[in-house]
This record gives sequence, C-alpha cells and structure tokens, in this order.
Amino acid sequence: MPWCPNCKMEYRKGIETCAECGATLVDQLEDSEQEMTTEETTNSYEDQQEQYQKLINSSSTTYVKKEDQYRDLHSTFQVFLFFGILMIIFDILNIAGIFHLFSNWLQHSVILATSVAFIYVAFHSRKQAGEVKSEIGLENSTTNDVQDYLAKHMPKERLEAFYQDDVSKEENYLHIVDAIKAELKESFPTANDSLLDELIEDYYDKIMEL
Repeated sequence: MPWCPNCKMEYRKGIETCAECGATLVDQLEDSEQEMTTEETTNSYEDQQEQYQKLINSSSTTYVKKEDQYRDLHSTFQVFLFFGILMIIFDILNIAGIFHLFSNWLQHSVILATSVAFIYVAFHSRKQAGEVKSEIGLENSTTNDVQDYLAKHMPKERLEAFYQDDVSKEENYLHIVDAIKAELKESFPTANDSLLDELIEDYYDKIMEL
C-alpha cells in the first residue's frame, strides 16, 4: 500500500499523490518511520479509548439531590412502619384465635422477628431522613451560588474558547468540564464533587444550545 513520506499516511492502492501535502506517494516507508507511525496510531487510539472511558464513567454517576433523598427515606419509613405494624397485628390475631393461618410458635416467632426488623428499618430511615433534611438548605444555597457563578463567569464565548480543533467532540467536552470544575473547586472548596458535576453538565447543555 502506498504511503506519504511527509504525512506518514497510508493510502489505497492506485492513489499516487498525498491529498494533504501533494507529495508523491512511495511504496513503503523506512522501517523506523513505519514503526513510529504504527506506534503513534496505537497511542492515539489508546488515548481516545481512555477519554471515552472517562466520559462513560463520569456520566454513569448520577447525583441525587438532598430533597429527593429525603422524600425516598421518608417514604421508606412510612412503608416499612406500616407493614411492620400490620404484621404484628396479624400475628396477635392469629395467637388470639381470630385467624388460623399459623399453628406453631416457630411461625409466630418468624412473623414477629420480621415485623421487628421492618420497624427497625423504618425508624433507621426516619433518622437518616432527619439528617438529610438538615442539609437541604445548605445544598440549595450552594446550588444557587454555583449557578450564579457559572452565569457570571462562564459565558458561551468563554466555553467556546476552550475548544480545540484537533481533538474530538468528546475530548473537548471533557476538557471544558475539567476546566470549569477546577475553577469551581477554588471558589467552592467544600461543595460536593457529584453536585458540581451535575450543575456543570446542566449548565453546559443549556448554554451550548443557545
């Protein structure tokens, strides 16, 4: 297969000149040049794979807001408490002879132990819900501050200035996100990393659509 001696690009058979520089193609490069070209191609592919994997990993972590966490935990508390109490009442009615579904104490013990476990989970979830609820105000305040900072200091023109023509769209995205996050970490050092990632992603999607 013909090669360009200047660009080190391989062409299909039958092509005689390089489309990039106009040089006459040669049948093969020097061994050392071809090895370097192969190594560069391999490294470029590996870099792209690394960047792609980084993009996948970063998008796979979804931040759950404190308000949503609180609602989930409070819902868990209500559901487990309801079924825990319901099982205790059901077991008592069986012991009293109103129901006749269980006849030995082993079955009663299993029902009782399960109901106690449900009630434990309920109140443990309630405790966690209380802790999360106390953090909602701080998170909302941080969210508003970060959004205001992005709107003031990260206009579309500045984001576009980060673009590099010689890299892929995914690599540009990661480069911009990393640059924004590094600046935000200086201004908001105590902010949760996952929260910042979500705010940056939302802002980027919104501003680049304008």
